[in-house]
Formats: sequence, structure tokens, C-alpha cells
Amino acid sequence: MNLVNFDWVQETSTGGLTQWGVVGKGGPRAPTPFQDNSTDFVDSQQIMMLTTDVAWLADSSYRQIVQKFAFDLQAFSTTFENVWFKLTTQDMGYNRCFDTGDLPPVQDFQHPLPAPPLNPPPKEAVEAAIDALFMNAGPQVEVEGWKPLMVTFAYNCAQTWRVTDHSGGCNGARIRFSPGKDWRANAGVVDEGMAILQPVKEKFGDNLTWADLIVQAGTYVLTNGINKPNTNVLNADVPSIPFCPGRSDDTDGLDWANLEPIVFGDFSDDIVGLKDYWRRSGLNFRDMVALEGRLRSPDQQRAMGYAGSWANDTFAKSGTLSNEYFRVLTSEEWEVFELDGVFDTQTQFKAKGKNIFMKKSDLLLLEDGTQVPQDGITNESDDLRSIVADFAFDNSLFLEHFALSWKKLMNADRMNGPTSNLCADVA
Repeated sequence: MNLVNFDWVQETSTGGLTQWGVVGKGGPRAPTPFQDNSTDFVDSQQIMMLTTDVAWLADSSYRQIVQKFAFDLQAFSTTFENVWFKLTTQDMGYNRCFDTGDLPPVQDFQHPLPAPPLNPPPKEAVEAAIDALFMNAGPQVEVEGWKPLMVTFAYNCAQTWRVTDHSGGCNGARIRFSPGKDWRANAGVVDEGMAILQPVKEKFGDNLTWADLIVQAGTYVLTNGINKPNTNVLNADVPSIPFCPGRSDDTDGLDWANLEPIVFGDFSDDIVGLKDYWRRSGLNFRDMVALEGRLRSPDQQRAMGYAGSWANDTFAKSGTLSNEYFRVLTSEEWEVFELDGVFDTQTQFKAKGKNIFMKKSDLLLLEDGTQVPQDGITNESDDLRSIVADFAFDNSLFLEHFALSWKKLMNADRMNGPTSNLCADVA
């Protein structure tokens, strides 16, 4: 009411700052602060406004809102309740508040997910369908390249998780929609991955969500490989990575509007940005370095404009997980290599004398030899170079830590209430 009922003029406060007072020194008065309460005398002073207050009146659209709230107390009260709830809960996700009986319905800004299917297919049935898909693709299809693509699909879907405001993650499979599917980080991944998995999705219909299928396919490739004729299951040394079903499929990708990765492997990346990006995931640095050793898709690297992957000349397409990434990273001599790619000119590192390539984000792991605080996540300190050396030296150590890290990342968004996770006890 005061904002629209009086005319305001710029003046200087006793502290020398700009404020706004009522023209003619009229208008209501307010008690002067810091008075001696022992007396009955109550001094008062004129009310004032800040520039940020009177600025509402300078814009016609905002002035209309101010006038509505000035003369409609119910409209103001209702709007204030809603925006205060949004302000104080939008960093918690849609299902992390204690329901004391007075919570409002789930709001659009919380990007709620539909209920998951009531009758999801058994894990073993989906795995058998994935296995059959790879086995029966036909000789004209480069099935080997599908394996790292499935891992990249699942990783790119899940690595959007941001513990700072509990946004992102693969639950909802929002990677299928814009803006996520259009990000450079997902070039050569989303449409290609969905086309490969489409027969499995059609086999189980609505009982199998894309979110579960994306995570399960990537996890299955990592832990089991894909059976070939006359061979046993691959990746026998990889510890079991449990799969926790129950994800839903969202109908849009709006929750991903501000989650585009800030690390691409470009020469503009630096160690500070890399660590900051990792911290947002809620995983510690040893977890994230382990995940850098995942199977990667050389085809996706080329789709991003790079010459290739660290494993082009080794076994990237075999579907076998090992510590080879760290052994290659620490044993080769790297030199700058430029390629005129689809995203302008992409600069990366090339192993001297070999067609093996690393991105700037890979080589940054070797540049950091300082003690790295774990940002309160753990009490340990580690430098990234020593973590790389540990994994390069001990394959079993890498595989064990990778399994734990993959499980944490894939299930980080399965929050249930303020502190619990639906997949915490899945073994």
C-alpha cells in the first residue's frame, strides 16, 4: 500500500547511502530502532524505501502486480505463500520434505515424476533381451561399438545429478528430450542409443521405463559384457554392480534446463572447473577418477568433433572393463593434436606415434599433484595424480572402486525423504 499510495523522492540517508523518502516528508512513521525500552517515550522516524523497492513502479508490467497486491490482500497472501514455499524447498527435490500433513500438492517447479510401473519386468528377463539383441544383430552391424555406447548413454544420463539442489540424474530419462539431447556432450549418444535399445523397450512395453533400461543396459555391459558364441561371460573380474529398478519416465526435459555439463575436455577446461563440477555430483574425487576409467565410445568422441578415443588402438569396443585407461594415461608421451572437427577446431592430446587420443580433462588428472580436500564428503585428502597411479598399478583396486562409484552415481537421484535413498540397501 505505501509503495503506491505515496510519491517517493531520492534522498541521502544519515549513513551517506541513497534511499527514497515520501515527498513532502509526510506519510506514516515507524518506531526508531535501538531505543531504550526503560522509558515510556517512543521516538519515531519516517518510513523509507530502497531503490530496489521503487524500481517496481518504473516498469508498467511490474507496476500492475504491485497495484494488485496493494489492493487485494488475499491475492498477495496466496502468492506469497506459494513463492516462499518455492524459495525454501526448490533445492530439495520433490520428495525430500517431511510430510507433516500440511504440505501443498507437488508443484510444477519441483518437476515431479510419474509413478513407476506397477509390474516391472524381472531383471533377468531384461538382461536376456539385451543379450539377445547384441547376439542377433547380424554381421552387417558393428555390435562391438554398441557396448561402450551403452555405458556412455547411462553415464551421460546419470552424471547430470547435482547434489547442490537435487536436480538431474537419470530417473525420468530426461536425456531423451531437449535441451539435454541437444547438448554437445550427448552428440552421437541419445538417438543412437535409443535406436539400439528400441527392440527391448518394445518387448516389455510400458512395464519397462527408458530410465531403467538405459541404466540397466550400461550396467550390464560393464559387469557381464555380452555373450558371444562359444565364449563365456566377459568381465568376470568386475565386482557385481547391483541394479535397482523403479525409475519413471518424465514427459519432458524441463528439469534439465540448467544442467548442461561444464567440462567437455576442451583446452578451455582447467583443474579448478573440473573439481568444482565433480563436487556438485556429491561423489568424492576418488569416485570420480574411477569413473573416468569407464568404457567410452570412440564413435561418440568423433561425433563431438574429436579425432578419437584413448582406446581406439586397444580394446574400447570389446566391452571389457579394466584399468587400461590409467595405464595408457600414465605410460604414453602426449603431444597436442588438432583436428578440424564438426565443432570448430578441436584440440586434444595424441600419444606419440600412436592413434590414441586423450582430452584435456584426462590430462588434467596428471597435472594435479597437490593435496585435494574432499570438501567435507570424506576426511581423506588425495591428489588426483596419486589416485591415477593407484588405479594404474592395481586393476583389482580399480574394478572394486569403480563398481562402488558406478552404483552411487546411478542411484544418487533415488532420494526418498530428507536423507534416505530407495536403493541404499540394494546389493
